[in-house]
Amino acid sequence: MTLIKELATTGFFKYVEDDAQLQFLFQTLQQNLEDESMLYFPKKSYYYDVALKQRWTGTGNSLEYRTCEVDAEGMLRGGLLAGLTAIKELFEKRNLKFEFKNESLGWKEDRSSYIKHEIEINNKKYTIADGDFDRAGGSLHYLRQVEKVINEELLLQGSNERAYKVVSDYGERIWYVIMEPIHFDIFERNKDEFSASQLIKE
Repeated sequence: MTLIKELATTGFFKYVEDDAQLQFLFQTLQQNLEDESMLYFPKKSYYYDVALKQRWTGTGNSLEYRTCEVDAEGMLRGGLLAGLTAIKELFEKRNLKFEFKNESLGWKEDRSSYIKHEIEINNKKYTIADGDFDRAGGSLHYLRQVEKVINEELLLQGSNERAYKVVSDYGERIWYVIMEPIHFDIFERNKDEFSASQLIKE
């Protein structure tokens, strides 16, 4: 698979913690590309369950520290902090800061779809939502807004990496993927290998 080989030679997998995890990651990515032309980024819990037949009891989710799976509707429905915790793990692996506090989530009694959601990240206030959102539109809004926050914080801390969205399993699975420009170019050049998934830059 050209995609995996090119990513491997340009440092995409440099944060993977050991060779056993790296080989499992290669096998999982390649199997899904070959079987379904789909990108699938396994979590650390999946590695422990499948490869080691153990239950993962440690902290952290990411196997390659490039991706975190996103529950966009969950963030809309009050699970923003869980999503930010997964993102923080990726920042800390890069020795970058992603501290969040003072979440404020409010509604208006006379407007059932109105949401005002704010949070401080690295001592800067971000407005995630302020308006009327239905279930579908609200989920997409949260997905985009949090991506903007990730990219702004990467930029402010001098990183050349940016977050993109990968959508697989017919829209059922979404990941934020943090990568360098060279990696995005590799995904773009080899997108025929993952025709059942989308890499979205917007």
